[in-house]
This record gives sequence, structure tokens and C-alpha cells, in this order.
Amino acid sequence: MSDIGALLGAALASQGRRGSTEPPDIGEDRQLPIPEAAIEVLKVACKKYVTPHTFKVGDIVQVESWGDLVGSRDGRPYIVIEVPEKPFRNFELHSSKETGYSSYGRSLDVRVMSFDGDSVSCFWSEAYSLKHYGT
Repeated sequence: MSDIGALLGAALASQGRRGSTEPPDIGEDRQLPIPEAAIEVLKVACKKYVTPHTFKVGDIVQVESWGDLVGSRDGRPYIVIEVPEKPFRNFELHSSKETGYSSYGRSLDVRVMSFDGDSVSCFWSEAYSLKHYGT
């Protein structure tokens, strides 16, 4: 799996997106990684998504190379600060277009804390996009 992550990381870095702290604009023309790498990463992500996570409060984690927590692809550590018994899911719509947004229907099942510049901030995340730090 590390070879897949490295391959995808190289593809993203070559596009100047790795480590970006700015979210992409809606409709931004973004290229996908090569299909073979994308398929392998999607298989790994799918398996992690459908498998219950084992994170607990106090665990040190980081975002997977393909994760989408804004500004998180720099390898920074996060600490798990909350694991709700039941994930939070948002299906509230203000516009029919929102069903196409990645935030619609997310299963927010882990709350993490990390540095954002020189400040400590907390974020909700989907556990499938996290891994134990250094793995």
C-alpha cells in the first residue's frame, strides 16, 4: 500500500496540490492520478470505509496521502479527542446542488485536534481517511 500512496503522492505533487492549505474551487479543472493508481487507492479507501475503525481518544493519527482534510497532506500529527458512539451525518439540503458536494452525507466519526499555523484547532473527520501516525 505504501507504493500506491507514494505513486499517488507523486501524481498529486506534480500537480502542485500536495500540502495546499486552500480548498480547490468548485469546478476547478483537476486531473486524476493515472487510472491504475486511482483504482488501487479507491480499493484501499473502500475497504477502510466499510471496516469499523479502531481509533480511540488519545491516539496520534495523520491523514492518508489521499485524504481530504484541508491542509493535511503535510504529514502533521493530529490527536483524536472524540469518538462518538454514533457518527454524525448531515443530509440537510439548502440547494439541490449540495448532493454533489463531498460534505453531503459524510460520516463524521472522529474529532481530531492539531496545529493550524501557530493555533490549535479541532476538526471532524471521517476515520477512513486517517491512519495511525508514522504508519
